[in-house]
Amino acid sequence: MTGTAIISLDCEGRWGVADHLTPEVASGLTDARLRQAYRDIIALLGRAEISATFAFVELFTRPASPETTRLVREYAEELPYLARAASGLAAGEEGWVGDWALDMAGRGQHEIAFHGATHVPWTDLSREQARREMELARPEHRQTMVFPRNEIAHLDVLAEFGCKAFRGARKYPSRAQSLLSEFDLAVPSQALPDRDVSRPAEIPSGVFINWMSGLRRLVPPAVTRRRARNLLADAARSGGVAHFWLHPENVATAPATLANLQAITEEIVRFRDAGTIRVETQLSALAD
Repeated sequence: MTGTAIISLDCEGRWGVADHLTPEVASGLTDARLRQAYRDIIALLGRAEISATFAFVELFTRPASPETTRLVREYAEELPYLARAASGLAAGEEGWVGDWALDMAGRGQHEIAFHGATHVPWTDLSREQARREMELARPEHRQTMVFPRNEIAHLDVLAEFGCKAFRGARKYPSRAQSLLSEFDLAVPSQALPDRDVSRPAEIPSGVFINWMSGLRRLVPPAVTRRRARNLLADAARSGGVAHFWLHPENVATAPATLANLQAITEEIVRFRDAGTIRVETQLSALAD
């Protein structure tokens, strides 16, 4: 039996925290820190010869322009989430523009996927607003989706625009429960769904790669590695999927997080080299 490993990255810049961008959070999301995080992650994946899914917020991938600033200002009138993004772009703040990040990720064998156009959670969007988000995306980037904040909605809109799959979501009742889940060493792998081309497939949600910030710094890296190893072993036994995900911004704000990603890639490589795990992107996993 051969299992599947997927690594996906939610690429957001400051768009992912636009509704709670405090000065402290902003200080960790400068251009210099973001560039270093993306460089380090892409180099790590390259050394491991792992292709990953980089799911980008569309407006983060665009260069600064009066047109984008105008667009966001207009959207902010109906979507309060975007008020801080509108003022930040107008002021020329760092962290909102990451066309360089798309260029970095696009040089390798990575999949570029969609993480919403604005990072407004899709549960806060009307159907027409969701369609507008899809229209803003480059067609080649919307073959698979990672929903902002993992809030799944408007699957009919994804289907309308030819999106093939989306990452599922593992929900926890509270942040405390989410933190405690990091000590759950027996997370089972999940099976890929049977392919139905009439609707987007739900790719197993997998597990978050622990962000070494706040109370999460109390989770020993050895526990994170063991959890990943057990998940991969279960996938290898059952033919299931071991999906690992994080934000590059987690590395920008807490550089120690990179060591957790490295530990997980080392475990993936060990199983891959033993022939019991194959590494896929969200898109390539659907072809099997």
